[in-house]
Amino acid sequence: MHNLVKAYQRVRITTASPEGLVVLLFEGLVRFSASAADALEEGRWRDAGNALERAVEILAHLRESLREDSAPSVVSLLDRTYATWTVCLLRAQISRDAASVRALVPQMDALCEAWREAAESPSRIGAAAGGGR
Repeated sequence: MHNLVKAYQRVRITTASPEGLVVLLFEGLVRFSASAADALEEGRWRDAGNALERAVEILAHLRESLREDSAPSVVSLLDRTYATWTVCLLRAQISRDAASVRALVPQMDALCEAWREAAESPSRIGAAAGGGR
C-alpha cells in the first residue's frame, strides 16, 4: 500500500502545473506544521524537530521559487511572510512552543486556499509569485 501512495504522489507532483506545485508545497507545509505542533504538545521532541525541519525546508523552497520580475509587491509580501514564518517555526522549536506553531497553521492554510483558487484560475495570478522560475 505504501508503494501505491508513493507512486500516486510522484504522478501528482510530475503532472502538476507550477501553481499546482505551490499548492502541494503548501499542503505539506500545513501538514508538517500541524504535526509538529501535535508532537511538541505530546513531548515527542524528535518528531517535532523532523516535522519542523520539513516545514522550514518547504518555506525555503517557496522563497527560492519567487519570481522577482513579476508582481514585485506580491513577491515582496510573500517573501516577508515566508521569512517570518521560518523565524517563528525555528523559535518555536528552540522553545518547544506548540502554541506558536499552532497559531501559524490557519495563516498557512489560508494562503494554501488562495493558491488553490489561483491554480484553478491561473490567469488571476499566474505563476508570478512562486509558481516556478
